[in-house]
Amino acid sequence: MRIFLSALTATFACSLFAQSGIVANIDLRDQENDRLKVELVVPPFADAPLYFALPRIVPGIYGAMDHGRLAGTVEAFDGDGNPLPIERVDVGRWRIPEPHGLKRITYTVDDGWEEFDIRFTMGNYRSSEGTMRPSATVLNHNTVLGYFEDHEELPYTLHLNKPATHYAATSLPRTAETSETITFQAKSYRHLVDNPMMIAPPDTAHIRLPDIDVLVACHSTTGKAIAHDIAKHIRPLLADQRAYLGGTLPVKEYTFLIYHNPSDREGSSMGDGLEHSASTLILLCMPLDAEAIARNVYGIASHEFFHTLLPLSVHSEEIAHYDFRAPRLSRHLWLYEGMTEYFAMHMPVKQGRQSLEEFMETVSGKIQQMRKFPDDIALTTLSQQAMERQDQYVQLLPQGHALLHGPRPDAARAIEGQLRRARIGARPDARVWSRQTIQG
Repeated sequence: MRIFLSALTATFACSLFAQSGIVANIDLRDQENDRLKVELVVPPFADAPLYFALPRIVPGIYGAMDHGRLAGTVEAFDGDGNPLPIERVDVGRWRIPEPHGLKRITYTVDDGWEEFDIRFTMGNYRSSEGTMRPSATVLNHNTVLGYFEDHEELPYTLHLNKPATHYAATSLPRTAETSETITFQAKSYRHLVDNPMMIAPPDTAHIRLPDIDVLVACHSTTGKAIAHDIAKHIRPLLADQRAYLGGTLPVKEYTFLIYHNPSDREGSSMGDGLEHSASTLILLCMPLDAEAIARNVYGIASHEFFHTLLPLSVHSEEIAHYDFRAPRLSRHLWLYEGMTEYFAMHMPVKQGRQSLEEFMETVSGKIQQMRKFPDDIALTTLSQQAMERQDQYVQLLPQGHALLHGPRPDAARAIEGQLRRARIGARPDARVWSRQTIQG
């Protein structure tokens, strides 16, 4: 009986623990030396040593960013404000040897980049980080808010204070809002990281189709409004994607976050995009030309939005149970990128926006691009070693596409058939799959 009661008590305590979650407090108006103050109010933890961390890497990128490098001194306090011992064990990880009584964690963070420009460094994914400026903030939560190891499933409540003149664009659910304070709710740390936000003077446009509501939120450092021009180009893209996928899109709400900074080099431009389940963050450095910006966004948005199918809907277990410290990269990465790139290429000709000759020219270009890379490594191996082979993993788009739809289109049909048989609840004629995990 005593054992039963202990188990029951432990189960009840764990239930309360899981429900209470973590409360994060951030005030964008209160920055010191270009650093943002962060406070985390935490639930009770067991007495065993506890590890607090910021991710080394996040889904969608294939290089270790070590986001903990942006954090300053991390301090721990009990409910009475007394400091608790805490030690930094590596660049993004802190050990709390005796977490009994732990109530608060405080620290400051720097931004990942001051301004998005033409600079490029292999393995540096600026779309996974952000900037914090008085004029606008691009917030990737993995660079600001940490998690406790083995407790990533705890819910997060985020209280965000911001300038009254700024709008917070994100797909993260909000539960309360005033002109200067917004409360957001995330089901877990993974859910939080999956929903970046941009806080800036409002420049937004809505695209409403029968089964989806899309927010286009933009910020140009020039001060010019560009959202409506971009939305005009994205609307037919979404309509085409909807038709291409059998009349139904895989999400009901979606947000495009677009940050633009004019290029200071004539004729030069750069774009960086990172897909999420219900949003895409796009960074652009290029001249202020609304039509040119819209065309670039169209190309990036087409590829990134198709990622709602692969790998955000259909994926292997490595993505379903992502490890922010040492992820096991999926051997299916070539499939995710190759198939997604093919969708983005094939849709225009399928929907009559492009001639067959233009499509075949694009396919030929992909095959030529593929031949520039070594062919002495299997795509499945390269997929799993993408972090170590930064100079080669980019070939996964052309090689994955070429394998699937180039000389061996039967491979694509076989894989698509397997995906169709694995899907849950999709119509026989629709190329839409429910969120699930592929084993193997």
